[in-house]
Amino acid sequence: MELMEGSLAEAMSMWGPNHLVGSVAHLQVIRFVSASLLHTLARLNYGTSKSLVHRDVKPDNIMIDSLGAIRLGDFGISKVVEKVQEYSRASTGGPEAFASPEAMEDNIQAHRTSDLYSLGMVMLAMMLVKANGAGIPRDWQSQKMKLEDSVPQDWPPHISHAFRCLMKALLERSPKRRGFNERIPKNMTPHRIVLAHPFFWSSQKGLRFLVTLGTYRMNSRDTDIAADLGVFRNLRSEVHSAIEHALPEGKASWFDIVQDLEQTGKHETADYWKQEPFGLLKFIRNKYIHLNDSDMSVEVRTKLSQHVFQHRFPQLVARSWEALLDSIDIIQNYVQHAQLYEFFERPVEVEWFRSM
Repeated sequence: MELMEGSLAEAMSMWGPNHLVGSVAHLQVIRFVSASLLHTLARLNYGTSKSLVHRDVKPDNIMIDSLGAIRLGDFGISKVVEKVQEYSRASTGGPEAFASPEAMEDNIQAHRTSDLYSLGMVMLAMMLVKANGAGIPRDWQSQKMKLEDSVPQDWPPHISHAFRCLMKALLERSPKRRGFNERIPKNMTPHRIVLAHPFFWSSQKGLRFLVTLGTYRMNSRDTDIAADLGVFRNLRSEVHSAIEHALPEGKASWFDIVQDLEQTGKHETADYWKQEPFGLLKFIRNKYIHLNDSDMSVEVRTKLSQHVFQHRFPQLVARSWEALLDSIDIIQNYVQHAQLYEFFERPVEVEWFRSM
């Protein structure tokens, strides 16, 4: 049996004294631990007609080996769930602080998404560790409904928004809707979809997603493929909402913000750009592929290379990614969608997240 160095609970108790809280490393650790757990949970729910639900995911049962790798221990109350049945009766529930709502009901049940709820609570607990060494607040469970106030101010805006989106999905009370479960085909598991969520992306991958989306949108406008209409059914409204959220007072459209970046005159009317939110994706795509053009100013090139769009429009990546989930079966089954599908099919590798 492999010897463990300690548990996540023990490690969290030292984050404050070791000045980890409030640093870039704090966010890196949260993403590393969460991605590691998701890889484990995905393996327990992949490629068979049954799911093994751990039902006791909590910091005390998350172990750390001598190399810093994450292990999940204590399968004492785990339960096999037939995927065709979705639910399974269980003899006892998990720990109250981290247990899913269905595990705390009188007729204790286990669902294949039950561990995702516990994972969300673990992520929330890691985020709420205090720098003064006092640990997480006593009333920390109530803060899951106040994520806007709880997310550290020094997190990059696009990661903060992606975290809130992911928490909303993981802490969904309905197990059938939790972790995007009801929005994906039956041959996909919510654990792998969650692992592909933009919260775990580097800023480079987020920008590459927007560029791919802009290219894909431009190409699809010239085709008569009926499937494309389905792919973009919900995307338009989400892009528009992200733009509206980012507009400062007195700005009529996203193109007004672009002027600040380009320092050029307005070539299109504000009304046009408000009616065609995909213009933003086209702009990002065009600027990025011409990043090394000699006629591009150093200032514009610098701002683009620093991924200014993910800070100006922090909602854009996560909301666009989630909007496409309703069309994942179309994206999955058509070869012309291959470049887009990789952002849903290829989960992040477990590594230290060096790039924000």
